[in-house]
Amino acid sequence: MDTIGHLAGGIARDFNNSLGGIMGAAELMSLKNEQAELSRYIDIILSATERARDLNTKLLSFSRKTKMTSTPIAINPIIDDAIALLRHSIDKRISLTVEHEYEEAHIIGDPSELHSALINLGINARDAMPEDGKRNCQTGF
Repeated sequence: MDTIGHLAGGIARDFNNSLGGIMGAAELMSLKNEQAELSRYIDIILSATERARDLNTKLLSFSRKTKMTSTPIAINPIIDDAIALLRHSIDKRISLTVEHEYEEAHIIGDPSELHSALINLGINARDAMPEDGKRNCQTGF
């Protein structure tokens, strides 16, 4: 188990270096960008790298054998970000809609794990529906 922890730590540190380069380049693009259409894609890149960084933190935590803590998180932005990623990664014929029941909803949890769960639910729903099925994500949040 100790060897796996060391391996995970080494991989996580290398991955962190790559993420730093991606985040830095996306932030520079954001500063020089003058097109609203590209801003949306840059924001997606930055959000995805932030989630990857959070996941990397968990991997480093595992390698150090420290306990992860849950924090209060606003879930609507995480839901919206997951839907935005799904819209760009699934068939364009699939319509995704979200209706937030509450403007602000908070839970105690891990933002990266919630985001991953929502993405997995979306992908599973896509795979489970018939070809002409309507994909609709409704939340009580």
